[in-house]
Amino acid sequence: MVDIETHRIIDLLDSRDKEPVTQWLKSFPNLKVVSRDGSHTYSSAFQKLIQTPFRSVTGSTC
Repeated sequence: MVDIETHRIIDLLDSRDKEPVTQWLKSFPNLKVVSRDGSHTYSSAFQKLIQTPFRSVTGSTC
């Protein structure tokens, strides 16, 4: 995980599975912007947290 503004590494997760990613995201309740690769796992984790579709930085619907 990387801070988009500073380009600094925030964390390195042990897994790309949905549950660990979801748990990690929950530790940042004020998260406002998400930029991700095309991984379905990340999209599913984001959806689980917010429960509604949103538009990613790349413009695709997650």
